[in-house]
Amino acid sequence: MSNLEISISEIYSKFISEMSINANTGIVEPGITFDTKGDIIRFGGYPYVGSKYATAQRKILFVGLDIGADENGRNNSYHTLEERRNSIAHFSSVPTGFSNNPYNPHISGTYALTLAILRDLYGWQDAWVRLSSDVNISVKKAINNNHNELPVEIIEYIGLTNLFKFVSVNRSDRTGSRNRRWINKNIEFKLLEDEIDIYAPDIIVLQGSGRYLPSSTIESWRKNIFVINGHHPSAWRYGENKISYIKKLLALYEDSCL
Repeated sequence: MSNLEISISEIYSKFISEMSINANTGIVEPGITFDTKGDIIRFGGYPYVGSKYATAQRKILFVGLDIGADENGRNNSYHTLEERRNSIAHFSSVPTGFSNNPYNPHISGTYALTLAILRDLYGWQDAWVRLSSDVNISVKKAINNNHNELPVEIIEYIGLTNLFKFVSVNRSDRTGSRNRRWINKNIEFKLLEDEIDIYAPDIIVLQGSGRYLPSSTIESWRKNIFVINGHHPSAWRYGENKISYIKKLLALYEDSCL
């Protein structure tokens, strides 16, 4: 385990204790619920640390909304650091090319923006040209159309966490804002701040989470970190799930580098 992962584990262990979370099941005790529906809630699990993040030439931390599904509920538990990595990046052991696109819309968008930003650092220029050739299709479809020719290890270079740390037990439908709630905002927000200190990113990409953060917080990060305040990659109403939107975010970043 890297020093970064050790530090992440330490702050999450403290968080689990402070929030009265059962360390085995992740259930928040005693019987705290999000709202009047009375959902039992579970800690969503540890964040994602790509195996190449610590040595990446440019570190990108993505901050999503909520996990959306009780991913390890079948085991009445939550993902550890290792399990989180395996759930997102287990395809990265393949030498070249996916058999098909293994990612959901969220991770597809995360993959594409990472590829675009880091392309010149890792020789991925041709892959970006292929992926971005049709701006009017979804990112997920673009990856699937080019799956045999794309680098597989992209996701290994990033960090990914969520702003909201809890999920309704047995939830399977990732859509909607059902779990975008604070239980103890002060403790949860302190965890996010600690995560950012430990990840020490060069770039933060807010994936719809910026709307829930004070503008003063985002501006304070911008003193030392380039912040892209974007929509969630699975959003579709205004084309946020398309290649054209990835190009828009890329332009924001590249214009800042001029």
